[in-house]
Amino acid sequence: MKCRHNSREFGGKSSLWNPFFVYILAFSISLLVYQLGWSNLYPAISFRLLLFLLLTFSYSFLVGWCVYKKKIIVYREVPGDKNIPIIASFIALGFLLEFLYLRHVPLLSILAGWECDYSAFGIKSFHVFLVTFSSFYSVYVFHVFLSTRKRKYLIIYLLMLTMPLLIFSRGMFVLILSSSMFVYLFRIRKLHFKFIIVTLLLVLTLFYLFGLTGNIRVSHQTGRTENITSSDIILKIGDAKGSFRESIIPKEYFWAYLYISSPLANLQKTIANSDSVDLTFGTLLSFINFDILPDFVSKRISKFLEVKKKKITRIMTASVGTVYASSYVYLNWLGLVLMFSFTMLASFSYIILLRRDNVFFITGIAILNTLILFNMFSNMFSFTGMSFQLVYPLLFSFRGIKRSK
Repeated sequence: MKCRHNSREFGGKSSLWNPFFVYILAFSISLLVYQLGWSNLYPAISFRLLLFLLLTFSYSFLVGWCVYKKKIIVYREVPGDKNIPIIASFIALGFLLEFLYLRHVPLLSILAGWECDYSAFGIKSFHVFLVTFSSFYSVYVFHVFLSTRKRKYLIIYLLMLTMPLLIFSRGMFVLILSSSMFVYLFRIRKLHFKFIIVTLLLVLTLFYLFGLTGNIRVSHQTGRTENITSSDIILKIGDAKGSFRESIIPKEYFWAYLYISSPLANLQKTIANSDSVDLTFGTLLSFINFDILPDFVSKRISKFLEVKKKKITRIMTASVGTVYASSYVYLNWLGLVLMFSFTMLASFSYIILLRRDNVFFITGIAILNTLILFNMFSNMFSFTGMSFQLVYPLLFSFRGIKRSK
């Protein structure tokens, strides 16, 4: 595979933070955290699964290196946008309409001790558009702030970050922060020691808060009214080892440990416990429907055909199995190969289709990187709340709205 360099066309400094290198980073982190061994529920990683991951790392590195050498992803500053306050106001108005329609604000209801199903919050269909567009636009506003350094854009960005907090959507909040982080990483040329330390402290703080809010959520779900911040419930659910329970490590971090590494444990358990399947037209269609198509499409197809998605094997209830677990259920190892191939093809196609002179180019790539990063948890391609965010930069790119500097 030859990679030719064309600096005259793209200019600037190429970024290492492309989705192919992010794929390697994501699953490497999952493998490393897996080695902490804080839970009794985790099976040992098999040689075949480890070999598969290493082979995908090798191929992804080759593609990522070509993208890097061709300088396809280069950070560009964007001009100020007078429409940002207007559009941000409409986004806030959209959430306000949902609060009025459903007569409660999830965060305030939870803090007040009221019973509410925050996961079902929102006006059907409208909520999907509102959340995905709000997430995408928040990342764009952050890019504008980094480019202009104007305080008003930072204020708007921070105000938009309060929306996922008000609807108690930790997922939406983390996805926006992740995409924003990639925008910032595109901008800086080197990872200085000070930046690494600050980032590490920030990540540890976010993980701690993530665990703390998780304890509060579980306490409300189980009807626990005393000491709602205690980690006792999650330690029991995750079957934490005695060595971890007795350690000085704050128990809130057990949430992050489970979220980062349990998907890989579920994948391993699914591989070990699933029956072998034959490649048929039906199994291939099921794979495409449930693993490739967005869930708002696959749900309607499933309802029309009266079929249900097959379940993966889990180490505990409500945990996920990376982007690969469901693929293995339908097509065994072929499913994993096809899912990886689709990941590479979709990522490369998106980069090529997204116009590099468009103001939303960096926003789109940052969101794509986040999608690939969170594929280590679950299939983000089929999750409409994530994959639909990629539509907006691509749509605006085709329309040719504005140009980056």
